[in-house]
Amino acid sequence: MLHLKRGNTKIIVSIEEVLNFKIHDKIKINFKIDKAYAFHADGKLASSPFGGLNG
Repeated sequence: MLHLKRGNTKIIVSIEEVLNFKIHDKIKINFKIDKAYAFHADGKLASSPFGGLNG
């Protein structure tokens, strides 16, 4: 699991590779938005690859 943060935006990514990063390292990421899960600030699911939007 890779925890990323930019400003107030936080992303947690599951990666299959073994990579070594140090805290506060700057990295570039690319991902497919149609495979992403999104959550509201209260933790409720906002969207997923399987169900679309959930209010």
